[in-house]
Amino acid sequence: MTTNPSPRPKSVALMFLLGAFLTGGAVGYAATRTFSPSAAAVSVTPAQMRTVIKTNLSLTPVQIAQFDSSYNVRRAAFDSIRAEFQPPIDSIRALYQPTIDSIRVANHERVMQFLDSTQQAKYRQMIEDDKKRADSTRKAGGQK
Repeated sequence: MTTNPSPRPKSVALMFLLGAFLTGGAVGYAATRTFSPSAAAVSVTPAQMRTVIKTNLSLTPVQIAQFDSSYNVRRAAFDSIRAEFQPPIDSIRALYQPTIDSIRVANHERVMQFLDSTQQAKYRQMIEDDKKRADSTRKAGGQK
């Protein structure tokens, strides 16, 4: 009785390598999104954005006045909507924010367990920088 060598070990190895490759890609993508600032994270004030638009469009003084007036009307409309809806949003946020914060802290603690001391220091600094950026963004938006 002869046994046929099965291709199964090769297919299992191939599936393992494929899984490892896909997992590595997913972890790399997640790490990049987590640890590098996105374009949205770079703070650009509305005034800076208006200046860029005016410059890029080479607006005349008359057009600049019309442009500013249009954006002031827009801002007033947004402010009235925000005044109406921000209090309920803040009360909802107050309900879930402690849970979100505890999840975030637990994750930081898990990550710290496998980092060396140099990495831990850098990670702590990244966390602090993120907190400062979030606080700054929150203050700029008038949020609590």
